[in-house]
Amino acid sequence: MRLRNIKAESEQSIQITSRDVPVYDDPFSYFADVIRGKIQIPKKGLYSLENNVMVVRILDAARESAQSGKTINFMK
Repeated sequence: MRLRNIKAESEQSIQITSRDVPVYDDPFSYFADVIRGKIQIPKKGLYSLENNVMVVRILDAARESAQSGKTINFMK
């Protein structure tokens, strides 16, 4: 990750790993933990249905925009 802001004189580079951010590397482990009740899916969390539906809508709008050459409004 490269960081830069108005307070720093130069750009900073840092390495982020899965140990630094609480994410699952294996989707099946995540699914198993949800089913077993070890974790709860936050309503707007990274793995939530709402978030993933929005991602699909964005990708679909991007595909349609690329094909048509027009701006696609998907926030209806």
